Amino acid sequence: MDQRPTSRTCGPCRGCCLPWAVPEVGKLTATWCSKSKPGRGCTIYATRPQACRKYACLWLNGKGEESDRPDLLGVLMDVEDFTFGDREIGILHLWELDSGSADKPRVRAIVNANLRGGIVVCVHCPRDLQSYTRKFILSPEHFTLEEADHLDEEYA
Repeated sequence: MDQRPTSRTCGPCRGCCLPWAVPEVGKLTATWCSKSKPGRGCTIYATRPQACRKYACLWLNGKGEESDRPDLLGVLMDVEDFTFGDREIGILHLWELDSGSADKPRVRAIVNANLRGGIVVCVHCPRDLQSYTRKFILSPEHFTLEEADHLDEEYA
């Protein structure tokens, strides 16, 4: 997701420094980037690679409260448009930065609000020290049980 103009800046947040590989900085798995430091954020922010420059989380794009900044909430959020069968759907991705953060009351409220709006939620939880598992959550008001069963297959 590209960044839209807002007054928000990454600052000490390093939420996006965990979930993905960034080969340009030697980061090949879902581990903390060696270029990020707790409480300081990205130490190469001014010269970060293009892969990092073009990513912007929902918070950086002005969504949510100030306290929803990924490093404070423990969850990095972004969205994706996806064609599911003959439907265009939105998927809200929640990447846990701290194990169990998706269970926080604020995160559950965000999940529930999106489910009510027909958005699919995908929670990514750390599996081990290098990868994530994913779990799709769909509202029964907007999706059938059959659709819920097939989303993971279609998404892969």
